[in-house]
Amino acid sequence: MPISCFNSDKISRLKKAVESMSFEDEVRLHKALGNEKRQKVLHILKEEACCVCDLAHILDCPVPNVSQYLKILSEVGLVKSESQGKFLIYSLNDKAMKLHCI
Repeated sequence: MPISCFNSDKISRLKKAVESMSFEDEVRLHKALGNEKRQKVLHILKEEACCVCDLAHILDCPVPNVSQYLKILSEVGLVKSESQGKFLIYSLNDKAMKLHCI
C-alpha cells in the first residue's frame, strides 16, 4: 500500500542529511557495548580503577581475553590507562561516564 501522506521537501532534506553523515564511530561504540564481558569491565571500572590482573580475577577470565576487552573499549574511547610502576591501571574515560548504559 503506497504512503499517501508525506512532505517531499522534508524527506529530501532529511535524506540528504543522513546520507552525508558517517555512523562508523557510533556503530563501533555500540558493538563494543554489545558484549556482556565488556559491559562487566565497564561496570567494574565505574566502581574502581583496576589492572588487567584484577579484572581477570574478578571476571574469572584469562588475562589475554581481558586485555582484548580493554583494547576494544580503549579504541572507542571508553577506557583509559595510566602507568603505575610496571602495571597499567585502567579507568573510565569521560565519554564512558556520560553514557547512561553504564
